[in-house]
Amino acid sequence: MIGVSSLPRVKTMNKRKTAVDQEPRWEGDLSDDCTARWKGLMLRAEHMDKSVWWWCVYDERGQQIASSNDFRAKRCMTPKTARSAAEEAAKNYLCLKGE
Repeated sequence: MIGVSSLPRVKTMNKRKTAVDQEPRWEGDLSDDCTARWKGLMLRAEHMDKSVWWWCVYDERGQQIASSNDFRAKRCMTPKTARSAAEEAAKNYLCLKGE
């Protein structure tokens, strides 16, 4: 068995590409209320009522960056679309920050 320390290190030249390429890992009940901690951000998705889903992205200080409340014209009707919207908002934020 090869030890982890003997594996070659892969250096990423572009941090922005790294942030976009690595997907968040969602935890909790994916069909009701879930959270992902990713690149210093916290992403949340929650089933509100009937078929409406809320999502939000918070920075490392717990300040809201973006949420579905900011985009009322584009409602999320499934857990997958809510998680995808949160991921997209987080990736956009990281790209703007230069990560």
